[in-house]
Amino acid sequence: MENPQDNPDVAKIVRNLMVLNGAFIMSVLLLLAVVLVLRKQGAERPEVPVVSYLAASLGPVVLMISLILAPSLDSQARKAAATQDRDQIDLHLARGLVSKNIMLVALLEGAAIANLIVFMLEDRLLCLAVGGAVLLAMAAHFPTMDHAARWIERQKQLIQDAFEQGVQ
Repeated sequence: MENPQDNPDVAKIVRNLMVLNGAFIMSVLLLLAVVLVLRKQGAERPEVPVVSYLAASLGPVVLMISLILAPSLDSQARKAAATQDRDQIDLHLARGLVSKNIMLVALLEGAAIANLIVFMLEDRLLCLAVGGAVLLAMAAHFPTMDHAARWIERQKQLIQDAFEQGVQ
């Protein structure tokens, strides 16, 4: 089997995914800059910051959802790729990686943005910290050619194992 990194179509897909992930991350960083510059200085902080607590709880919930959702998205990518021609499997798996990555990073982006907006409104550092932690989780999903190649090879191995066991 050829190395996924040697396939120009796969490399193009991964490069496009890098740009897309960069855009997701930059949108949160841009909002962070705007929030830090424009947030109300000395704004009245509510006695019971219910919105802050809700936003802050959104971060861990979304992180857990992304951890639960990732294997399911991997499985869907394998099932779709397993029905394709052997010489096109890398390309189909790369497309599956794109779908998985977009879903997970967009989910995380929503939690990060929500926390930054609530930080701006209620001036709670907890929301800034949660937004920053979720931003780091987004950055952890940033694709590299090596990561994509390892992921594709792992999925191909799992497809092969499933065929050998007679399970699809």
